[in-house]
Amino acid sequence: MNITVFQMLITGAFAFIFNYFIKNNTIHISFSYSMLYLIFICTLINFLLQNISQKYVSAHRTGLILSLESVFGTLFALFIFNEQLSINFIAGIFMIFLGIILVQFFEK
Repeated sequence: MNITVFQMLITGAFAFIFNYFIKNNTIHISFSYSMLYLIFICTLINFLLQNISQKYVSAHRTGLILSLESVFGTLFALFIFNEQLSINFIAGIFMIFLGIILVQFFEK
């Protein structure tokens, strides 16, 4: 957890430093709030919760759960943003689910 906190804080600090030099030595308040939200809420807290929960879940199941990220991203895009799915997306979701089911079936 120490590595995660250190990594996210250093990355956030570099983001603010690069923003300062890229935006002609100015700091925009709206960008600063957005960066703080992305650094702390979206990244740091999520990685810390992931690290904590991995102590209680087996590595095998953690890998399966993390492999569902693309499936949930696609489903959220479909239902929240009304995106259109192509045959490639549907085939990809099917193959990921099939892989997860097969891994669980042949776990031992």
